[in-house]
Amino acid sequence: MTGATGRSYFEPGRGGYDLDRVALGMDGILPVDLKPATVKVFIETNWAALIDAITPNPH
Repeated sequence: MTGATGRSYFEPGRGGYDLDRVALGMDGILPVDLKPATVKVFIETNWAALIDAITPNPH
């Protein structure tokens, strides 16, 4: 997490951040315990729209 700023990154008592790589797609996202839970619900609900938003349009 280079480029991270803010005191939460520099004060050891504030916890840590672990990055986990997951498979791209719903099969990779579903088993992950995302926090807050509303983020996971949003991704599950809007999966098709999110993929459309990042997929280049050939037109």
